[in-house]
Amino acid sequence: MFCGAWQLSTHEVARLDRKEAAPGSDGTFHYYRIGMPFVTVAGTRLCHVYIANPDWIQRAAAPEAGYLEHIRKGYSEFGLDICYLEEAEARASHPAGLA
Repeated sequence: MFCGAWQLSTHEVARLDRKEAAPGSDGTFHYYRIGMPFVTVAGTRLCHVYIANPDWIQRAAAPEAGYLEHIRKGYSEFGLDICYLEEAEARASHPAGLA
């Protein structure tokens, strides 16, 4: 599997935390930031990823258009094949069992 990662400053991580890990109106967190190893050609680094809180997710949904554009830009910057993103979009817009 191919993927990309950005090196962020402490300030940038804090900004992401405010956006992604901020508690909702009910006080629960929508996402959790966790550290995990990321293997690169230069060695293994600690990366931070945001994982959706399963208690907050109520149904499958496609990302908002602006967020999707950020994802597309990342695919382009890292030279990733856009077909995987397009397949995920199709699954999100037509989740199994929902009509």
